[in-house]
Amino acid sequence: KAITGVTVKNEDELYKIICAFNYDDVPNLLFIDEIHALGASYQLPLEIWLPLLEQNLFYHNIRGLLSPIEVKPFTCIGATTDPGLLTEAMRQRFWPIKLRWYTEEELAEIASSHLEANAVIPADGTAIEIAHRSRGIPRLAVRFSRLLTRIYKPGSIVEPEEVVKLFAIKKIDGDGLTEEDREILAFIADSRKGAVGLAPLCSALRLDKQGYLEMYEPFLLWKGFITITSRGRELTDKGLARIDRGTPPLMQGQMSASGGLAQEFSLTEKAVKAKY
Repeated sequence: KAITGVTVKNEDELYKIICAFNYDDVPNLLFIDEIHALGASYQLPLEIWLPLLEQNLFYHNIRGLLSPIEVKPFTCIGATTDPGLLTEAMRQRFWPIKLRWYTEEELAEIASSHLEANAVIPADGTAIEIAHRSRGIPRLAVRFSRLLTRIYKPGSIVEPEEVVKLFAIKKIDGDGLTEEDREILAFIADSRKGAVGLAPLCSALRLDKQGYLEMYEPFLLWKGFITITSRGRELTDKGLARIDRGTPPLMQGQMSASGGLAQEFSLTEKAVKAKY
């Protein structure tokens, strides 16, 4: 059974899910995505239940009385991008496993498979151009590939040069940096002390703090463009070199020859967003 933390409204919902396990010959598995979204009030029952469930017993509150109910053995897996929102007791109940980012080779394979499954043929180098801009996230590789399958007809061959032009329309460069990423790097580079605190950075660029921490900083840290010190966010040598390179030519509006393609790409993306 797979659920999302944000969809669980109360303790009774968890109770019904756990008591629904009825397999003896195959493992019972409960996967809770975004488990941090359960909130402390819902995490508390899990902290109590998990050790009791090791004895195959579940205690349900019925009219103020705790009634033991036998349940089938099961494995509970929780996924989170923010373990800090979990209570200490909750974290101690699980064996933590930190997942790695996908490599560009893996992302290229995902992109290529999605294109070929839709009868669009990626030329040599096309899939890796998609992978360069997928930020280590398979979902983005699939999303970008899906957009291409709606632009190119079945049987078409997609050249890497065309993919680069399409991403230039979206202002995503070969390093996977978006326009917002480049603004963050430029702001840090222009700071007088060479380092910027989290609050001033988000305030100056009008970024939501939580959004910055989830959407931008992990990628910039992973790619080695910034580092976090006692002084704040600082650019690494790689980050400084990236700033010195300036804006790639294709990001500077040199897309006049692809105006029709740009409009088609924009309209297609809007249609895909509306559908998905």
